[in-house]
Amino acid sequence: MISFLPYLNTCSVPSTLNSQLSTLNCCEAEVCTMPGLALLKNASCKQKEEDLLRGWQKVTGCKVLSWDYECWPKDFTSAPYVFGKTIQPHYVDMRDVLCGAYVCGSAADPRTALSTYVWMRCLWNPDFDIEAVYDEFARRMFGPAEKPMRKLIALQEECWNRPWEDNTCSYRNIFEISYPPEDVSRMKVLMVEAYGIALKADEPFAGRAKRYLSAFETFIAEAEANAARTERTEIRPNTTYELGQARSVWATNVWAKTEVETRVEGDELCIRARCFEPAVARLDFKHEIPDFVWGNDGVEFFVDDGSGVQKIKRGLKDAICRDDRSWTVEARVKISTQALQAGSVRGNVSRWRVGDVRHPEKERVSGSRYEHARLDTRFTQPNDDPAAFVEFLLH
Repeated sequence: MISFLPYLNTCSVPSTLNSQLSTLNCCEAEVCTMPGLALLKNASCKQKEEDLLRGWQKVTGCKVLSWDYECWPKDFTSAPYVFGKTIQPHYVDMRDVLCGAYVCGSAADPRTALSTYVWMRCLWNPDFDIEAVYDEFARRMFGPAEKPMRKLIALQEECWNRPWEDNTCSYRNIFEISYPPEDVSRMKVLMVEAYGIALKADEPFAGRAKRYLSAFETFIAEAEANAARTERTEIRPNTTYELGQARSVWATNVWAKTEVETRVEGDELCIRARCFEPAVARLDFKHEIPDFVWGNDGVEFFVDDGSGVQKIKRGLKDAICRDDRSWTVEARVKISTQALQAGSVRGNVSRWRVGDVRHPEKERVSGSRYEHARLDTRFTQPNDDPAAFVEFLLH
């Protein structure tokens, strides 16, 4: 027999296993981690994931068939990562725990094609020479452009494997730690060299090089935009600002407007968010729906005064006032003496709008939709990413 470790929600763990898992410091919510194998390059992420697998093997008494996503963390970052050297030690360490993997993913992508091949090889037998695989891939796929392409592959993996303090694909982790401007410049030089050589050769080498290098286009654009950003948006006290679409750099208009205003009282920064809501009469200000994605209307406040990011959540039950057009929440954050003297702190405000979308369509306000809005919308992942913070002025 095998133990199948699927994508479980917090209610689907068999009760007979719950007590056993709890003794292993595994809770129901931890069953849903599935960060994507590429993030196992971070020691803490690898430890947590492998402890969970060992826990399931222990409580079931048989090997585990894991459920993994090839498209994670690819869906959350444009980074052209290569993670073969992350995959191999994972399957070496899990040799006696795993019997295989169900790999769920997306369409073929040149960003992950090489790593996915290594992944499949590791599932068969993790004892092989990854460097030799990379060498053969560069030689057979790109012919005379082999050398610059092989250097590019090595740089992709070298950069990705730099350790992060957390396991999120934030802009800080991607563009300040893993792929800083100097390494992006090195990549561009190798790309130009490789494609130039491939163009002079017979097909299919030029076509293959073009296909592989196409995976860098969005990444290069985002990296250069991030490097060019020298000033943050300034939010002044007692001035009203509007949130824009969190996932759109260009189309920032939102359907349900949110206004943010700050003020300073002593050593506290007060941030107030007025959430305009065409379906305000349908909102339930007394109960919350147990759905961690789109269950409830809410606002998140993020403030970093130099001592770490403070995250404050406010929902409908926390509304300090409401009318026939909107509901309002606020957060108060104590500011360090150092930040008060400096005159500013960094942070962001994010709103999740559900409204009446859970009602039958014929009962909704026309145009009603789920919406995610934020003060700074230039960078989309995640809300608490310091790279996307604005500057809250204190005077």
